[in-house]
Amino acid sequence: MTPPASVLTWSTAHLRRTDERDDLTPDPETPVPLSNPNWPQDTTLPPDLPEQLVFAANFGHVTYTHYPDSGTGWPIMSRAMLHTLLTAGPFPHRTVPVRIYDPVVYRRDPDPDEHFRARRLETADDRFVVVQLTTHLDVLDEAASGVRRDPDLPWWVDVDRYAFLPGVTLPPLFRVVTDPAVLFVSRAARRALAAANLAGPVYRPIDGDLTQEVADVPVPEPELNEGA
Repeated sequence: MTPPASVLTWSTAHLRRTDERDDLTPDPETPVPLSNPNWPQDTTLPPDLPEQLVFAANFGHVTYTHYPDSGTGWPIMSRAMLHTLLTAGPFPHRTVPVRIYDPVVYRRDPDPDEHFRARRLETADDRFVVVQLTTHLDVLDEAASGVRRDPDLPWWVDVDRYAFLPGVTLPPLFRVVTDPAVLFVSRAARRALAAANLAGPVYRPIDGDLTQEVADVPVPEPELNEGA
């Protein structure tokens, strides 16, 4: 029987033969929300979060994936991926705009000057957003999931498997109160993403080997633009 949900994570298989560990690099000139670097796991925005987030595309572009890995742990997805998730049903969320620029210096380019970043931002890719869920669900069956807590570290939670309470309806994208660091997609949402042929999402099972990863649509190995 197909499980009701899967853990959503990022594909890195397409990077194995490259020199990069991630698809994106955080822009050094964009302030990082130091008050809460893991803010997408919460339901509110940190006060020091910029109005838009800027990243550099390590291969000059991100046309090959709808769910790029930035090394931040933030769920950055294309608007097409978000739209597809919403076709599977509503879920409470907000989005923060993401701008992705090409940092590659091409053979035809002059040596970079102090205006290089600004010029590249003029043609930045604005198709992506960070999605933050504004409500976490209290739907985990903690006894069946084997939840363990450290009495001295109340925020630390260990889970053997993710078993949801019987009869609950799971939205397309959700986090649970018990373990908000984990992002889930419902069975219907996963099917919608596969039907839309959107490469990028990778899934881990909620039961059994939680480290096993499956990509319904493999991400192709990225290539630098011509002239790099």
